[in-house]
Amino acid sequence: MNFNEAVRRAKWVGGGVRLEFNDIVNDLVSWVLPSLKKPTRVLFIYTNINDSHVASIPFGLASIVGFAENLGYKSVVKTCTSVEQFQELCEFARSYAPEVIAFTSVMTQFKYVAALAEQLSAVRPESLIVCGGVHVTLAPESLFEAPGLDCLILGEGEFAFAEFLGCVDSGADYHHIQNLAYRCGGQLVQNALRPRMESLDALPFPGRKHFPDPHFSFFFTRGCPFNCSYCSNHALAAVYGLTRNTPRYRTPKSAIQEIEEGLCRRPLVRQLEIFDDTFGIDRHWRDEFLRLYKKRIGLPFRCLINPLVVTRSFAEMLRDAGCYTVSMGVESGNEFMRRKVMRRHMSRDQIVRAFRFISEHGMQTLAWNVIGLPGETVQSLRDTVDLNREIQATNPCCQVFHPYPGTHLGDLCSSQDLLDETLLATNFKERMRSVLKFSDEMHALLIHCVEDFEAIVRGTMRMGEEEAERVEGIRPAPASPFREHPVRLC
Repeated sequence: MNFNEAVRRAKWVGGGVRLEFNDIVNDLVSWVLPSLKKPTRVLFIYTNINDSHVASIPFGLASIVGFAENLGYKSVVKTCTSVEQFQELCEFARSYAPEVIAFTSVMTQFKYVAALAEQLSAVRPESLIVCGGVHVTLAPESLFEAPGLDCLILGEGEFAFAEFLGCVDSGADYHHIQNLAYRCGGQLVQNALRPRMESLDALPFPGRKHFPDPHFSFFFTRGCPFNCSYCSNHALAAVYGLTRNTPRYRTPKSAIQEIEEGLCRRPLVRQLEIFDDTFGIDRHWRDEFLRLYKKRIGLPFRCLINPLVVTRSFAEMLRDAGCYTVSMGVESGNEFMRRKVMRRHMSRDQIVRAFRFISEHGMQTLAWNVIGLPGETVQSLRDTVDLNREIQATNPCCQVFHPYPGTHLGDLCSSQDLLDETLLATNFKERMRSVLKFSDEMHALLIHCVEDFEAIVRGTMRMGEEEAERVEGIRPAPASPFREHPVRLC
C-alpha cells in the first residue's frame, strides 16, 4: 500500500477529512515502516529569539512532532532562544546527521529561521530543510528570503509532512505533494492545499514532552469565527478560499484524555491553562467538556473567552468546573478604533457586562488591550485607559499592534506606506514597540503606556502627560490613514 492509497482510506466529507487516527496511522505505518532499515531522523528547530512573551508550547509544531513520532520517525526537537546558539545547533546537526530539518515560523522569527537555515545547509548539504507555520502560509514568497530552505509546507501540515517524509524515505520526488511551495527557475511554485481537517480527533496528541510548558497548556481547537482585522484567522481562512476560519475541535472526550495523558507525565501539576482562541463559543462542546472536566480532572484552570459569549449561566459553569481566571480581549476603549479599525463588533456595554459577570462569580479577570493602531491618538489611548478603569480587571494588560503580513490591517499598513522599514528590520520587541511611522513623541507615549499600563489604569501613575502634551496637536498623518481618509473604512 502506498501513501496515496492510505490517504484514500480517509472519508472525504464536506470539503474536509473525517478520520479515525488509529486507522490512518496503521495504514501509513504499513506503508512506511517495512521499507525502513533505520528510521529517518528528523531535527525540529523552534526559534524563540528576543520574544517578549513567556515561552510556551508551539502547538502547530508540537502537533507535527507528535504525528511524525506516531509514524515511527525518530525526532529530536531543539529550542533556539539566541543567535549565539546557531553554532551549537550546526554542530549538533553535523553529528546527528538528520535527513530532514524542519522549522516553524511567525513573522518576527523568520529572519532568524532564514539565517540559521543557511548555516545548516552549509554544514549539512545532505539534509532537506523545510519550514511551515503561519508566516510562510500567509507570505510564501518569503521563501526567496531564505536560500537555505528547500521548500515550505503551507497550511495544516501534518499529512503533507508525513507524505514528504515518505518520499525522503523512498528517495522519490516530493515536489508534487499538496501544501508544498518551492522555487523553480526563479519562480515560486505553490501546490494545491489539502482540504482542512474537520475533526481534530484525526490527530495524535501533540509531542508536548519536547517543549517547555510552564503553564501546563492545552489547545483543543483550530480557528476562530471572528474576523478581527489585526489577527491571522481571517487571513488563514482566505488561504483556503473561506470567509471565516470556523473552529474545528477535538471532541470533549478526546480533550479530557489529552489532559489525563499530560497528568500522567506531570502528576504534581496543580493547575492548567486552555489556550483556545475562543473557549466556549460552541455551547454544546463547552457544556460537555466542562461536565467531563469537573468529573475527571477538577484542577483549577484559566482560559481565554470572547466577551460576547459570556452570560451569567456560563460564568457559573466555569466557576463550578474550577476556572479561576478568565482572559478577555478589550482591545480598545475607543469605539471607532475597536469597531472600524479592529473590526471588533462589540459594544462598551457588552464588554463591561462580561467582566462584571465573571467577577461576580468569584473569578479573576485579565484584560487584553492593543495600542498603537493606525489612527491611534492621545484621546483614543485615554479612552482605553478609561474603559479598563471601569471594568476593574484583576490584571489589565497591554500590547502594541504589530502589522502581520496577510492580515487586513497588516496589508493596509504596507499599502499605505505606514511602516517604518528601519524599525521593522531592527525591532526586537514584537508587540512591545511600534513599527509604524508615528512621531517620536507618540512612540515615547506608547512605550510608556505598554510598560506601565497597569499602574496607569490603577491611577498610581499618570499617562505620560508631558509626552501627551507634545503629541496633542501633532498631525497624525503617517500612521493615521483612517482619520485622514475615512472613506477607506468602507
